[in-house]
Amino acid sequence: MIKAAIVGDPNKVPKAILDKLPLIRGACQISMARLVMRLTKKIMQEKLSGQVLKNRTGTLRRSIHPNVYNDGDVTIGTVGTNIEYASIHEFGGKTRPHLIAAKNGKALRWLNPGFVGPLRMTKKGKMMKKQSAGAWMFASVVHHPGSNMPERSFMRTALEEMRPDIVKEFWGSIMQVIRS
Repeated sequence: MIKAAIVGDPNKVPKAILDKLPLIRGACQISMARLVMRLTKKIMQEKLSGQVLKNRTGTLRRSIHPNVYNDGDVTIGTVGTNIEYASIHEFGGKTRPHLIAAKNGKALRWLNPGFVGPLRMTKKGKMMKKQSAGAWMFASVVHHPGSNMPERSFMRTALEEMRPDIVKEFWGSIMQVIRS
């Protein structure tokens, strides 16, 4: 989070600056919108495209959304996601033990870790139906012991990397209004 405010005795702030406060707020709102879009792009194109997390389905990347709104005299910009598993990637943590059950079929199937032998593929890249014996393992339910997930921050690191640009953008906007 990055915050900025005019602090101090209002009598000591030059009247010329106080008169331009609405213009400064407007310039900061425009800067905030620009920066939120840049941060969103950085997260999607860098952090979620291989730099921090590899793109598997694109669901997390597509869920990143910017928002800029005003709350009185305060302009707030956020970049967020509504994907449930995003927080465990961002902050790390431990998942609880749980059961994994077959949803669309009678059983779960995975490659036997002890299988030694060639796997034959069709021209379309699918596994051939006839496989060597012992290639696959099946179960209707599997007990997952839980996982220790490392922190893989994609939002906080992107914000921290942009911090100098954010400060420069706001100062530039403010100074442009004050000088005009």
